[in-house]
Amino acid sequence: MAEYIWIDADGETRSKSRTLREKEYTPEDLPMWNFDGS
Repeated sequence: MAEYIWIDADGETRSKSRTLREKEYTPEDLPMWNFDGS
């Protein structure tokens, strides 16, 4: 599982989780994941 964390336009912390098939990833291996801002 990977947890994506970012700062939104209002300066608040946001995050979302993604379940991945492999067991080990480095940050560089993780796919980009867009968000819609909602």
